[in-house]
Amino acid sequence: MAFDQKTFWIRATSAILFAGVMFAGIVYNSWSFFALFALVQFLGLQEYVKLLQHIFKVRYRQKDKFALYIAGWCAYTFVALLPVKACAFSYGLFELPMLFYFLGILLGMSAMLFISQDKKARFLLSGIGYVAIPLALLHHLRLQSLMIPLFLIFTIWINDTMAYLGGSFFGKGPLAITISPKKTIEGTMIGVLFTLIFAFIWSRQFPFYRLVDYSVLALIGSIIGTAGDLIESQLKRWAGVKDSGNILPGHGGVLDRFDSLIFSSSFAFVYAILFMDCQAFSF
Repeated sequence: MAFDQKTFWIRATSAILFAGVMFAGIVYNSWSFFALFALVQFLGLQEYVKLLQHIFKVRYRQKDKFALYIAGWCAYTFVALLPVKACAFSYGLFELPMLFYFLGILLGMSAMLFISQDKKARFLLSGIGYVAIPLALLHHLRLQSLMIPLFLIFTIWINDTMAYLGGSFFGKGPLAITISPKKTIEGTMIGVLFTLIFAFIWSRQFPFYRLVDYSVLALIGSIIGTAGDLIESQLKRWAGVKDSGNILPGHGGVLDRFDSLIFSSSFAFVYAILFMDCQAFSF
């Protein structure tokens, strides 16, 4: 394949800008993190609507799509700011600040009922479970410790990169040929191996948590993240599209960039809530 200099620079520039905005939103404070992924979930829901329209060969009404965005925002806000771990919040479940979120979830439920009047539009509600709630749980990881989502994101990036390189040089057996022909078993195993190596190195540099904690998160980011990538690839195949969107020049849409993180964040949340303590961390 001939080298396309224009395409290369478009991809490189958009990747650098994307990484810069992401890093700033993640590390600045918990509210910048909240705002960043509130935007991600909104854009992700928009792309999800388009995928469903292609899959089911329908055109959803504007009011149904608007109701979904309201329901998604309410679900994201309510779950993201629900005090599930005492060390992350300064208020209790039934104290005054929580009343706003109870009203918010009622507004979201009202929007869901509005959608459910149309049988074809009921499928839209799956986007709340697929996009909005997992990203809200990711915010909980940020409240527990900046270290957790930061490590998880780095793990996913390393897994994707090393799985691609490993598959390019050593890949022979397809992992899921009908869904993603370019993914190989060898590349996947190499990606998992390098994430575990990264976990070992990270645990030595940032010993806020045990090596076993970082190792479990690395496995979640690599294995569960790969599963999330395959699920999104299947949705695109059903929809008959190459990318979920085109918001990032040369890189596709929001779901293309965050599919692994969206799917793995729920599993990371369960592990972190059960087995990892709150730790303060800053640069």
